[in-house]
Amino acid sequence: MKINDITLNDFYSISKNLLMNNIDDALAVTSRLTATPIAELKKLSPDKWLTLLVSIHEMVNREIHGQGEILKTITLNETEYFLIEFETMTLGEFIDLDIVLNSPGAEQSMHKILSIIYRPKIDGVISEYDSDQSNERADDFLEMKYSNAKSVMYFFFSSERMSLDRMLDYFLTEVKNHLTPDQGTRLQKIVKESLECGLEF
Repeated sequence: MKINDITLNDFYSISKNLLMNNIDDALAVTSRLTATPIAELKKLSPDKWLTLLVSIHEMVNREIHGQGEILKTITLNETEYFLIEFETMTLGEFIDLDIVLNSPGAEQSMHKILSIIYRPKIDGVISEYDSDQSNERADDFLEMKYSNAKSVMYFFFSSERMSLDRMLDYFLTEVKNHLTPDQGTRLQKIVKESLECGLEF
């Protein structure tokens, strides 16, 4: 019986049952990861069931706690996506990321974050950020392998230079270099109010 890789969609579905503290949880996780109906799993002999369960535990532990590869290019649903250059991100991208990260159930929204930082190319160039298009393609990233998605997220948010606050401060500093003091003060006020009310740029 083949055990499939854990995708983001799988992770969301089984995250409440990962400890597999009872037979129902174990059956639910095993059914999800092997694409086998629970009724069929119940037909297994005890020794085959235990062997399969041990394999499931090992794979879940490896996927959840292991380090996946940071992929610069991925193909999902026949569409190729490219990891953006983080230092070129716009204020709108920063704000939309902040909204997702601080919304209820953010742990179930990794696919939305990935849809912001992975984009298709148009005429050989990674497409400009568009909030509506990002939302439309977010579900594609549910099929991304969890370990790879986690590695990208870890790299993105653990890197000091990728801190949203630091990036926003840098962005504002660079912009204000080309503004009058009064314009710079107004810009800071607009950004602060936008973040507080959840406005998307």
